[in-house]
Amino acid sequence: MNVLLFLLLFAPQETEPEPFRLAPFLQNVTKTRITICWRTTKSSKGVVRYGKTEELKRRKEGPEGTKHEIRIHDLAPGTLYYYKVGSWKGRFRTAPGDQDPFSFVLFGDGRTGHKTYGKIVLQIAKLNPDIVVHSGDLVENGRILSQWKNFFELSDPLLRNTPFFPALGNHERNSKNYFDFFALPGKERYYSFDYGPAHFVVLDSNGNFKSDDTFLKWLKRDLAATRKPFTFALYHHPAVTCTFTELRRFSAAQMYSIWGKIFEKGRLAFALQGHNHNYQRAEKNGITYITSGGAGAPLYPLGKKIPELKSGRVVNHFVHFQVTNNKVTVKVIDIEGNVIDRFVRKSEE
Repeated sequence: MNVLLFLLLFAPQETEPEPFRLAPFLQNVTKTRITICWRTTKSSKGVVRYGKTEELKRRKEGPEGTKHEIRIHDLAPGTLYYYKVGSWKGRFRTAPGDQDPFSFVLFGDGRTGHKTYGKIVLQIAKLNPDIVVHSGDLVENGRILSQWKNFFELSDPLLRNTPFFPALGNHERNSKNYFDFFALPGKERYYSFDYGPAHFVVLDSNGNFKSDDTFLKWLKRDLAATRKPFTFALYHHPAVTCTFTELRRFSAAQMYSIWGKIFEKGRLAFALQGHNHNYQRAEKNGITYITSGGAGAPLYPLGKKIPELKSGRVVNHFVHFQVTNNKVTVKVIDIEGNVIDRFVRKSEE
């Protein structure tokens, strides 16, 4: 039996979603809208009760089924709301005004390091960020449904109360499960959104998608159109990074050759990356490149240092950002809650 035939016969196959209970999680928040998602084992009508107080005076219904995505409209900007789905209770805050400060957390590469990932989630939840972004590799194999169940169960203390924006990693395997679970803006594979004084572009760095002509035209238009003081790009495979293998060095050089000049012309402030299982901060041509791949997957050595590197640690961690109209304050926090790097970046305007 040749290798290709073996892989075709014995590689994990895409599994059809089967009903299982999934606590609510928050998607696609804006100043006036949010989507609340959850799953039930039996078909039922989706109902969300919500309001500015725990009296929950408003109600939104959806169709019957086991997969529920309720889009709530006509909300007030920068406002705390409470909600209830069945016996589950949660809260969320809508996006703030264009000039108002906010906080968010970056983390990535949890995969099957469940114990570590669970600790990271609890540390992030203590900080109560406004949103969280994920640099990809949420699971080990996106085609195995039980791994998604584990991911959502471990993430519940965070995602029930905090809107979640992920990027597609290589371990998601381009699975339909990823697109079935999440209710993201735009094309979902890549998308953008505004939040307070920041603009985010979330990109697919996998395979040929990263160099797709339609996608690159969209990216150039999107970056040219924003007038926000700070623009963040979120994606999985790093473009500027230290690494310990020649293959990954080649991959990073290829990524930079495709996206680097687009980022620079688009006046990007931060590039948020994953894939390498450690923490790194580098500066190149006016852009701060942060590699955050320490949420649970086996840690990697930094490898060969690059001239652009400003800080690097082989440690489980996440990155906390506080964004105002004129500066971004960044703290890198390890699994025990210790600050291992901090810096401030000011607006160019």
